[in-house]
Amino acid sequence: MTEATRLYLNSQQRLAKLAARLRGEGIGARLARGALWSMGSAIINRGLGLIGAMLAARILGVEAFGEVGVAQQVVAMMGTLCGLSVAAASSRFIAESFRLSKDTAGRFLTATAYWSWGSAAVGAVALLVLSPWLAAQPLGSAALAPVLVASIPLLVLSLVAQAQTGALAGLESFRGIAVSNVWGGILGIPIQIAGAYYFGVNGYLVGLAAAEAIRWLVGRQELSKQMRLTGIQWKRPASIDFRKLFMFGFPTMLGSLVIGFVMIASFAIVAHAQDGYEQVGLFQATLQFRNILIFVSVQLSSSVIPVLASAYANGQSDEFSAGLRKIVRWSLLSSVGTSVALAVVAPVAMGGFGEAFGQHWVLLLILAVLTPIQAGNAVGGAVLSAINKPWLLFFGTLGFSVVAIFLVVIAPTAQGLIISQGIGSIVPLAVIVRTLYRDYRR
Repeated sequence: MTEATRLYLNSQQRLAKLAARLRGEGIGARLARGALWSMGSAIINRGLGLIGAMLAARILGVEAFGEVGVAQQVVAMMGTLCGLSVAAASSRFIAESFRLSKDTAGRFLTATAYWSWGSAAVGAVALLVLSPWLAAQPLGSAALAPVLVASIPLLVLSLVAQAQTGALAGLESFRGIAVSNVWGGILGIPIQIAGAYYFGVNGYLVGLAAAEAIRWLVGRQELSKQMRLTGIQWKRPASIDFRKLFMFGFPTMLGSLVIGFVMIASFAIVAHAQDGYEQVGLFQATLQFRNILIFVSVQLSSSVIPVLASAYANGQSDEFSAGLRKIVRWSLLSSVGTSVALAVVAPVAMGGFGEAFGQHWVLLLILAVLTPIQAGNAVGGAVLSAINKPWLLFFGTLGFSVVAIFLVVIAPTAQGLIISQGIGSIVPLAVIVRTLYRDYRR
């Protein structure tokens, strides 16, 4: 046997062993499967999203791209307020129940669907009524009212798509989530660019909504397939099912609402300063890279809630601790590694949005330094959700809001926005570390 043949056979054996481990039912294998599917789709989706945002920024210009950022933050806040974090709640309770009671899981699935469509309708009406006031008063520009109205389809479709993703995560159908995300990215980007080119900001927002519609349609097929495989059927929910979703979702919603309020308030503070919307546009461009820097942590969090919630509910403390150590290690290594890489190429990367953006590449360097803190929050927050401690995370978020707003008031610029987000995130991270200290130590 030649040396090359021996090396080839050894590599095949290692790959076979790795594949066998990934097919296992241990908590490490389930987390790894979820992370691999999520990260694989995220690489494609985030990459397409970044390219789409760069092209849209070139078409729209700095100020108009800033308007897109404001509209997206308003949609995020309204979705959080009306949706009551139903995606995270359904993920947790479906994961906790589907191995023990298919009827209970079926009731939670139906309750999730009812809740998401009902909240989407409420949110659409609320945004339609409040758009003139939001634009003229908090955001300081009456011209933004049509932009906010154009974002209503994005609000509705993102709410129902996110809730459905939560249901798929609860059933640990990470492949289904990946398939729906990839198709949403591939088919959505061309629509977004065409919308920006022909119809400006409003067209781009409608394109974003189209991507969410595609994600929901494909995800619907994946959910039906997973229900057939697990033998779960739609069941009429009881009042207690809605009550559980509410009791979990309410503090989670409050925390997310605080973050949304901080973002909108920060945007409003900067927008009222000199060259305000230009500064918001610069921050919005930089924000696209933050999504890449923390994408491993964000994708990990989607698998953390269902997998750790199942282990926690079944009293598997050793499994829980082992899984916790794994995700902390994965998150830390990935966020630090990508931050260093992006810091090196910051001038070239920021220049992808256009010459006006490329002159401010230092913003990207600052972001790269501070992002690992936010990556830790993404995973840590998911762990607290898995062990049903959303109120602790809420109180940490309150501390974040105080620090972030204070820093933006001191420095109402794009750089101030970036620093406020990073430094403010130290507070909830401290709450998370303190709460989970015993699990880290074990």
